[in-house]
Amino acid sequence: MKKFKTIVISILMVFSLIFSSSVQIMAAGKTAIGLENNTPNGASDAKAFVDGIKDKVSSYSVTYKSPSSVKESDFYSKSKCIKYWSSHGSNTGRVWGTDSNVDLNIFDKSFSWAGGNLEFAFLAACRQLDGSNKNPRKRYAKAMIGGKAVRVICGYHEQAPSKIDKKVADKFIAYAKTGESVKSSWILANKYWEDKGYSTGVYCVLTHSGNVQYSRFPGFPGKTYTRPGASSKTILRFSKANPNGTTQKYSTSNDLEKTKTIEASNVPDYVLRPSAIKLNVDNDTDMAVIRENTSVSLIGDEIGNTELENSSNQAVDLCKQELNQSISNYSNIDLTQAKISVEPIVMAKVDLDGNSDSEKETTVAYDVTIKNTYNGIEIQGDYLSGIVNDQSALYLSGNWNDMEKVKADSKKKVIDYTTAKNSVHAFSKSSLVKGDLKFVFNADTGYYEPSWVFVSDEDELTYSVNCFDGGISVE
Repeated sequence: MKKFKTIVISILMVFSLIFSSSVQIMAAGKTAIGLENNTPNGASDAKAFVDGIKDKVSSYSVTYKSPSSVKESDFYSKSKCIKYWSSHGSNTGRVWGTDSNVDLNIFDKSFSWAGGNLEFAFLAACRQLDGSNKNPRKRYAKAMIGGKAVRVICGYHEQAPSKIDKKVADKFIAYAKTGESVKSSWILANKYWEDKGYSTGVYCVLTHSGNVQYSRFPGFPGKTYTRPGASSKTILRFSKANPNGTTQKYSTSNDLEKTKTIEASNVPDYVLRPSAIKLNVDNDTDMAVIRENTSVSLIGDEIGNTELENSSNQAVDLCKQELNQSISNYSNIDLTQAKISVEPIVMAKVDLDGNSDSEKETTVAYDVTIKNTYNGIEIQGDYLSGIVNDQSALYLSGNWNDMEKVKADSKKKVIDYTTAKNSVHAFSKSSLVKGDLKFVFNADTGYYEPSWVFVSDEDELTYSVNCFDGGISVE
């Protein structure tokens, strides 16, 4: 009898250890941390990110740290499955925050993110996945490799968004909830806000080669795939080639001089009254549908790693066909003044020795955007767009208005380009890398009004200067 009790106790202890280990494994797989190393511009993107995960899968254990509580050790830690880091950054490898004592450089010491619980890392910081200067991308790629490897790192190869970091995080979670992979969800979220007029097209994603590139968060819809081990040593990068034709590893050229040619032309003396067109999704579509106010997104297959055969012109034709098939009232939209752009989404194998010039880029998808214009001037945030491969659309999105020309009240002198640029510089004390004339929506008046739109490479913000009253809005 005593021996029987001993056996029973032993069996119970074994089951207890197995159960305890299972719980620990499950807990390790469903943990996320949001680290806010910057004083948030409004609501925290890091908090929104982990709250979004918890909202989808309630069994997650999530942690949020504000700037006052973030430590340098949090950056290097690999104790959580998902890490979201928000801060400033540069391609020297420096990472720093506002109102925080964390200021580090990833080249100052050896570190690895492999070997622990960390599987997904998000760097909401400038130029951390850039291949120029000291090439921090190489450093992060190496940190992914090893036993219990990091599956995916998402970030930017140039200037990251600032005031809309939270919007990108929210849209990422919305797309990930549909079953889209982490890689594609990050690309689509940034594509969505780029279509809205923000400079978020400089995303970059690092993944291991193979099916692991399509991994989802534990507990989210879709297959997660086996976590890479020490034998997985090929890291792929996915990004969009720059509009000026240079490859992703270089910074965009300063195009302010080109904008000065607009100065000689007349700034419109009118505003536009919008009338929203509800884009009706065809009932037969097999794509996931997400609506946000007047915008609609359709999410389909994954962005893959197969080199395309189609040309950019064929991609535009395919995108239009897919829009026509998926949006039942597409043919009713007047596109006679639309401006079309197409940019390749490229993939390359990261050179772990740091020789960026040897990284051969191949086109794996095309990013097509049809922008609404009036008299040749872009209407910010009015668009139809898609991401396509050789066969079909992987993603479609749109927000469109009919516009009525309305004579503006000429109470103040029209603000020209030079005056606008100087006022932004005086306001922000930062250098500007882009400038353009656009119709920008004014929530106070309900009209789209002519504005000079500038992008800064120092404070990571976009500035709009109203051509009638000189008012500056910042995002």
